[in-house]
Amino acid sequence: MQFSLTGFSQTTNVRHYTFQGVTADQTRQEVTVGVDLNLARQYGISLQELPLLCRRFLEEQSVAVRSIR
Repeated sequence: MQFSLTGFSQTTNVRHYTFQGVTADQTRQEVTVGVDLNLARQYGISLQELPLLCRRFLEEQSVAVRSIR
């Protein structure tokens, strides 16, 4: 599955990144990843890095699910 960032929103200290996932057969699915900004700062992760880290997380989860099936 390939993921493209479509936007984000923020409530208090949580930023929600929204991605559109597209499978090989062109099925589309919207997914959201929430990030605690306090933890990101604590670990020295910049805001610019967060969307790529979220996409990598989704890609790894997608591979893990396919390997279970």
